Amino acid sequence: MSQRSHGETGGGQRLFVPTHKPMNSMDLARQYEMDMHNITKYLFKEVDAQGYKLESFVSYVRIIEDSRSPSSRPPANSPLSNKKNRFLILSAKASGRMRLHKAKESSSGVIQIGRSWDFDELTTLELDDGSPTGFVCEMGKRYYWEVHTPKERRVWLSSLKQRLATPPLSNSPYSPLGNTRTNLGTAVAGNANNAFGLGVGISPVSKSSEVSSDHQDAEREAKKIAEINKRRQQEIEKRKREELERRRREQEEFEKNEREQNELRIAEEIEERKQKEEQKRLQEMEKEREVQRIKQEELEIERQKQQRIDEEKRLKEMEIAKKKAQKQHHQQELLRNEIKPPGFAGIAKRGPPSEALSNAPSQMSFEYGDESQYHHQNVSTESANTIGVDSFIEGYGSSGDAEEETAPLNIGIAQVKQNKDNKMVPSNLSKPVITETIEESDSDRSLKIATDSDIEKLIKNVDGSPMDKKKVIDTEQLHENRIRAFSRVKENATNKLDLLEVLEELGYDPLFDDSESLEKKILKKLDEIQYSKIKTLTDVTSATNALKETISTAFKSCDVIDPVLSLFSVELSTFKDDVHYIEEQGQGLQVEATNEKLLMNEVNDLIHSVEISDSKLQKLLTSKIVLSENNSEFEDILLELYNALKKMNDASSDDPMSANYQLSQMKALQEKKNVFEGSKNKFVSNFTRISEKLFKSVSMSLTTRLQQVTPETFETNFLQTSFMEKSSLLITISGFIAFVKSVSNDGYDSIVNSFVVAFEPFFENMATILLQHLTSVASSKLEEPFSFTLNPSQLIDQEYINSRAKKDSAKTLFNRNNKLSTEASTISSNVETFFSQLVNIMSIEQELIRVLFGFSSSSDCLFENLVKVKLSQRCQKFRNTSNFLKAPIESDRRVGDEIYELMKGIFDPVFGAVLKVIFSLSKNHMLEIPAILSILKTYSQSLAPTCHEYAYGNFTKFEARINTIWTKEIDQQIQNIVHTKVHCKVANFVKAYPVFYRRVNNFIDSLNLVNMTSFGPDEGWYGNYYMVWAIIKAALNKGVEQLQIEIPVFEGIENDEIDIETLTQKHLALLLNYKWLVEETRSLNGFPKELNKSIDDLRDKELREFTGSFIRQFRIGGVIRLVEGMESVLSEHSNPANMNSYSIETIKELMSSFKGDNFKQEISSIAEHLKETLKGRCYNESDPTEDSEYSVAIGKQIEKELYNNCMYTISQHFISIFTRLSNIVEKHYINFEVPVDKYIINFNFKKYYSV
Repeated sequence: MSQRSHGETGGGQRLFVPTHKPMNSMDLARQYEMDMHNITKYLFKEVDAQGYKLESFVSYVRIIEDSRSPSSRPPANSPLSNKKNRFLILSAKASGRMRLHKAKESSSGVIQIGRSWDFDELTTLELDDGSPTGFVCEMGKRYYWEVHTPKERRVWLSSLKQRLATPPLSNSPYSPLGNTRTNLGTAVAGNANNAFGLGVGISPVSKSSEVSSDHQDAEREAKKIAEINKRRQQEIEKRKREELERRRREQEEFEKNEREQNELRIAEEIEERKQKEEQKRLQEMEKEREVQRIKQEELEIERQKQQRIDEEKRLKEMEIAKKKAQKQHHQQELLRNEIKPPGFAGIAKRGPPSEALSNAPSQMSFEYGDESQYHHQNVSTESANTIGVDSFIEGYGSSGDAEEETAPLNIGIAQVKQNKDNKMVPSNLSKPVITETIEESDSDRSLKIATDSDIEKLIKNVDGSPMDKKKVIDTEQLHENRIRAFSRVKENATNKLDLLEVLEELGYDPLFDDSESLEKKILKKLDEIQYSKIKTLTDVTSATNALKETISTAFKSCDVIDPVLSLFSVELSTFKDDVHYIEEQGQGLQVEATNEKLLMNEVNDLIHSVEISDSKLQKLLTSKIVLSENNSEFEDILLELYNALKKMNDASSDDPMSANYQLSQMKALQEKKNVFEGSKNKFVSNFTRISEKLFKSVSMSLTTRLQQVTPETFETNFLQTSFMEKSSLLITISGFIAFVKSVSNDGYDSIVNSFVVAFEPFFENMATILLQHLTSVASSKLEEPFSFTLNPSQLIDQEYINSRAKKDSAKTLFNRNNKLSTEASTISSNVETFFSQLVNIMSIEQELIRVLFGFSSSSDCLFENLVKVKLSQRCQKFRNTSNFLKAPIESDRRVGDEIYELMKGIFDPVFGAVLKVIFSLSKNHMLEIPAILSILKTYSQSLAPTCHEYAYGNFTKFEARINTIWTKEIDQQIQNIVHTKVHCKVANFVKAYPVFYRRVNNFIDSLNLVNMTSFGPDEGWYGNYYMVWAIIKAALNKGVEQLQIEIPVFEGIENDEIDIETLTQKHLALLLNYKWLVEETRSLNGFPKELNKSIDDLRDKELREFTGSFIRQFRIGGVIRLVEGMESVLSEHSNPANMNSYSIETIKELMSSFKGDNFKQEISSIAEHLKETLKGRCYNESDPTEDSEYSVAIGKQIEKELYNNCMYTISQHFISIFTRLSNIVEKHYINFEVPVDKYIINFNFKKYYSV
């Protein structure tokens, strides 16, 4: 709340404004209510969770403290600049604890706490016997404060004393509160209206006997008001006590409930913790049992595993022992059956014909007696085929791998030793033997070829005597035995019996037999087989004589055919190379034929992969292309054509082994390639021509619809309907453009150019239509350009009066039925609307360009990837986009530059036309420029983080150019201010400054975009307020130096001071202008606080300087010079009473002018002359061309407030002068008392305040 004196409302009632000034009794209750309202409004607003205030207001008093003497009584000559008006406020917290606060009231009326103490810190309360209004509080350190009247001191200190348990005493030059002679109880009872510390100036009782009847009436009136306030205050105290008691009970109940809840919660937590611990213990026990069970299972498994291992080991040991026993038995058999006389020579094995016939002599010859030579030759050659006795004996030597151990029937094995050359040599060399071995079984044991000695052994009796030839079985019996033996060998060799048949043969029944019974049956079967073999071999031995004869015959036949075979071997060796060559050639021809077949299949697949039917190509080239979502069928055909051309033309690799390179060089595809290339070129040519027509058609259609659109309906009836519809239809040919872009750069560039040519006129026409509306609005708003040199009648109008939020009187005084505009500026709002529409359509157009022409580094915009997405989905995605400004930013700088250049080609003419119109508006409407700058700044900031580089660049250029215009306009206005002559009145440029700020700020606020402080004080147009104020201050200071005497000089008394009139006039001229600026800028919304404070400080300074020089023209000037002279003498440590100039007679003679009616006459003379001096300095009522009725009303209001301010400041000068004089007289003069004190001064001055 701003600090004001008095005003008037529309109803003629007095407007009370709280202040530290002393005032009459009628205003005490009002001041109390206003102070209470402000304290409760700005302080003690914090509440707890239940909504109760944490701290409540109890009492307060207004005090004065001296900044140079904060702990003791200030000297009498302490200047007014050291005095600070403050509040002492007593409050109570919710807990009942009291606190004391020191607060101040700002120029805007806001009360702020600067220092706080706990009431317990108050250790001393002292009265100042030397001053009826001073007292001392000690709270850690001493504080000296003064109130306005003694009654205020009594009431306030009594209030503090009542709240102190034992008020302390102290030894000091001040009287303790408990020892004062004043009846505090009576004072409190008689001033109950101040029980809460009313900080008001109650009219003091005059010590002089000359109390007028007016004073008595005022006292009676004050008593009546005190009685009323007393009853009201008692009721307030009662309600407060009840409220405190209620809060105390609620607090106790709340604390009780809180304790119960805490105890219940703690019990629940303990119970829950116990349950958790018990549950945890049970879980741990369960885990332990589970671990023990798992360990037992593991031990059981390990034990069973170990048992199985031991059982297997035992079985293996038994098996090994069994095998060893069988082996020993077999060795014993061999030793018993060892061959003594050697028999027939062995039959040589036959090797490969090509090697045996060419590299060695015939191996079929047989010689007796030369066994070693035959053995050497026989060992040197090996063959996979064995003839002679080997095949005959083989069937008896082994019946298969499974029966090798159970039936060890390897008979007739010769004892063979190894010589040094690791060659097998028989132990007995008396007769030739067959030393070549038969291939061994898996056990690596071989069955040696039986020699003639073996056969002779077989045909001997058991006792070793030769068997009788008559006992030899006949040929038929021998044949049967041989067939039975050979059939068993054949069966084992083929091994074609199924496992089930074998089991059935063994008599295995799965329902009753187990592994042990099966093992017994197998062993039994093996025993039977072994017995059968032994019996068979026993039967065969009777045929050995016939066998010997047959072998002898066979050897003779071999000797006959051996030369023939030798010759044949030589002949075959000559054909060896030819056969090898033929085999190699045959293998190569087979591979070549296979490769050719595979190649033919691959070629066929490749040809089919690039196959496109003629009907599809014909449809692609002859069908009409329109803007429709049915174009997806053509996109599919283009995709096939694109893939075929890519396979046939993709020879980017120079590697001949590359598949794409080989495919591109295939002659079989040249014909198709030529057909596809021709179809591609024809489609590109046709579509380039068709796209140009489609673009022009869409542009003309949009232009036609644009003629029916107004700026108000542009968004709803055109941008979101027609323009979006046509843009989404253009998306339907994006696949065709992507195909052209991938196969023909020239065709793609031609399509882009045709798009620019088609749409550039449309956007230029659109901008022209919208700008015409903007220009017409600006033309309807033509007014006289603003200037700081204009008269107030041209600046202050009804709208200015209504926008002033400061004084209600100004609003009611001119409240007429005139219809005022609610908008600050239709030009600014229309400019903002235009730029909003321009940004929206540019964002949509840029997104259309990006999608339509595939301006993106993403692979999704490539033709083969683009057409994979359905055309309807692409169109729907574009239509569903809600904010085109949030399109993704392109990471590829080259693509971003392409989009920028395309947007530049379309919108450059648009921005050229816009710039001309905005320049024109800025020059004709100067105060609209900051609003336009804020619009441009807002859009620049919103476009900066987006992909719309072209729009952002143009808005920043606009901002820079409009800012230049604004700077030039401000410079011109500054020149006008500097060259304006200053008079002793409010200058026109001072009156224009608040109007300048108000209009500019209203223009910006009407946009609802940004606040003027959002851009910071570094912005040029915002910083101009500081610069203009600095120029105004400089112009005023320079102008007052050249002032001539324009104010009336009071010549009631003589004074010898030099240039007092000139000095007074200078300070008055500055005071008038600063007062106008302070009062008018205080009501401006958003006006910089630091700027307003600097102006207010200058006003306070000039107010003191003006009143100080103004009163020197009256009799009080003699007192001022007297006091200053006496203080000069005292500063030199001399006694002024000893000087004639300052004798007591001189002082008495001077004081005679300030006794009784003379003092009143002095004040009346000062008031009348002050009114005459100020009259007409703030307005010119006689000239309507200079001041209108609105500016005159404001001027009168400011003049009245300035008069009251001056009177109050003069009264403070009086108080200061007489207080200083009283202190000097009291110390240095005897039997003399100054007849005037500050109570008399305040009482007499208040009569002359203007209300």
